[in-house]
Amino acid sequence: MKYFQEELSNLSGSIFKTGDKDEDRKRQKNAKKGAVSLGEFMQALLKAISRRNLETDARHLLTSDMMKEKIPACPAEIYRYNKNRRRGDAQWDLAPEDIFRRLCIPREQKAPNGIVTIDGRKYTSAELQLYARTFKSMHNETTCKIKTYEIPNAPFVLLWELTGQGLGLLEATASTKKIFEDGYGFLIKYQNCYRNHLFAEAKFIARKHVNAAISAERAASAALVSKVTQAKIDNVERNAAMAAPVLDTDGTPKEQARRHLERQKVKSIISEFNQAPLQESDFVKPIGRDNDLVWIDDEQDLFIDG
Repeated sequence: MKYFQEELSNLSGSIFKTGDKDEDRKRQKNAKKGAVSLGEFMQALLKAISRRNLETDARHLLTSDMMKEKIPACPAEIYRYNKNRRRGDAQWDLAPEDIFRRLCIPREQKAPNGIVTIDGRKYTSAELQLYARTFKSMHNETTCKIKTYEIPNAPFVLLWELTGQGLGLLEATASTKKIFEDGYGFLIKYQNCYRNHLFAEAKFIARKHVNAAISAERAASAALVSKVTQAKIDNVERNAAMAAPVLDTDGTPKEQARRHLERQKVKSIISEFNQAPLQESDFVKPIGRDNDLVWIDDEQDLFIDG
């Protein structure tokens, strides 16, 4: 990899370090301004690959037979020598279609109406549309499924397997070429990601005022109560006692409970008569003492025959 970096370091926009700090700083500063097109970069890369295959010293790969035949010690000549030694079917060159089948990206996918879609790109051809219509009419309106081969560096061309007829060619639709005009696969993936991001951002902005209205409505409703709850509150307030009840703290809790139960029974009995409601003060009577006699002022006169 370092070999190719050095070979491409003379390209405008390269940031490969030369060892000179001033020169490296200058390269880093002008990298974006001097960037070359992808076509120029690929041309320079292929040139570097060719030079490496033709000029690299590969004497350590030479065999005794190669030395006898005076084969040049470079990767390209060693490859040709080994290729010429093949026998039988191995010496045959692969057909172009077999090369595409081995090196391209295979996929099996449906082609509704004769259109294949890969990462948002659409491909079609007259042959595929005819095949899709024929297949649909003969298989109860079922969509056909085909095998395709994607060429990594040719995003606007797609190959597909024609049964018994080799490979067919599919071309990108006009809308696909317009949207993905830059063409290369990594750029298409970046465009798809960026397009999805913009869509999500626009959707969020569009719902921003809707979410604000929903939040305001929830905040307003949280400060209010329903009509049923308000009616219960009003009923409790109407029937609530005007004064706090007197707490009985004498005796054990069991005795306090018994006295409370007795008072409740008395209240329930008296409530059957038409008289003023019984007050808590009716249960508390003044107690007096006189010469070891205990009397209660209950405002009642007792008549005893002597």
